[in-house]
Amino acid sequence: MWLPSSVWVVNYRNRTHYRLRMLLVAGGLLLLPPQP
Repeated sequence: MWLPSSVWVVNYRNRTHYRLRMLLVAGGLLLLPPQP
């Protein structure tokens, strides 16, 4: 009973963190001026 819920929480947290990280990276690249 504990295992599935904990695994689901960990997977959900990892997915959300990965999404936020990708959004931050994409936003940073878009906001940064083009480097020569």
